[in-house]
Amino acid sequence: MRIACVGSREIPGEVADACREMGAELARAGYSIVTGATPGTPGQDEWVDWADGAFATGAYYADPTCIIVCLPWHHFPHGSSVPPDLGVQYFEGHPEWADAAAAYWAARRADEAGPWASIRRANRLRLVRNAGIILQSRLALAWPHGEAEGTRFAMDFADWRGVPVIDLSQLSWQDVLAALLAQAAAHLLPEKSNQASELSQRYATIKESRD
Repeated sequence: MRIACVGSREIPGEVADACREMGAELARAGYSIVTGATPGTPGQDEWVDWADGAFATGAYYADPTCIIVCLPWHHFPHGSSVPPDLGVQYFEGHPEWADAAAAYWAARRADEAGPWASIRRANRLRLVRNAGIILQSRLALAWPHGEAEGTRFAMDFADWRGVPVIDLSQLSWQDVLAALLAQAAAHLLPEKSNQASELSQRYATIKESRD
């Protein structure tokens, strides 16, 4: 099962560590990680401490065949390079990403935020990238922090598309990871969206019991 792993750039160090651990453990368990930044070297590349970059780094070093990276343009993040064994997709090769993002914007955001075409191009391409991540995933793990405009776009886009979303800022990431690993260990990797929805509902129940 492909899992979207997205989140904010500005996150505490312990959150980046958690994202790297989740990416590594999910990849080892056989899940495919779809995220929006390339892997890097901790202590050297700044993007490894972004949520997307942390997920990517953990997954890549665990199993590079289990990661798909969606990027808004070449050489993103600035200063990065793409390892030869990394699966990378760019927005220009997937016009359906932009079509879906524009349709979502018209349906849910245009009345409040203005037309899709009015968004600054660089920001628009990052949002298109986020749509591409969600479009090929059956479950979304998101770790928003602060304003997190791009991450919250991805979360609402997923909701609009009917993709279950788990907000890791509202739940114990260890519990979420343990449940997904248990699914893999039982050879029950969910292949249907309704099974992914059951996972999401389980986490919602956990959250309600803690509130």
